[in-house]
Amino acid sequence: SGTSHTCAIDTHNAITCWGSNSYGQTDAPAGTYTTISSGTSHTCAIDTHNAITCWGSNSYGQTDAPAGTYTTINIGGIHSCAIDTNNNAICWGDNSYGQTDAPAGTYTTISSGTEHTCAIDTSGDIDCWGDNTYGQTDAP
Repeated sequence: SGTSHTCAIDTHNAITCWGSNSYGQTDAPAGTYTTISSGTSHTCAIDTHNAITCWGSNSYGQTDAPAGTYTTINIGGIHSCAIDTNNNAICWGDNSYGQTDAPAGTYTTISSGTEHTCAIDTSGDIDCWGDNTYGQTDAP
């Protein structure tokens, strides 16, 4: 779910979205998908060929998904992050607080907040980057 819209993948792997469509965030693309995540006013999904498609507001490039193949995606407020099939963290969109400056390394999962992101690397450690106003990137 985004701020004022929601999207889901149905049992036929198609996407349905509802709610506010002020930025085209409920105009889901055709195709078949395995994973979906929504931000403030945009959504991205990984299709059955492991490519990313994004739609909705693109005021900071948050829907300009890089080419490649991906295993997981998680969307922040106005930035987007994913893990590619080589286990690299890739982020794009608003970088006002360094939230798209993913560290080098290999990762298994990723989670984005409004202006920060954290990921678990392949050794089980947590790496976080972006806004740290409230200590949100000081992983234990």
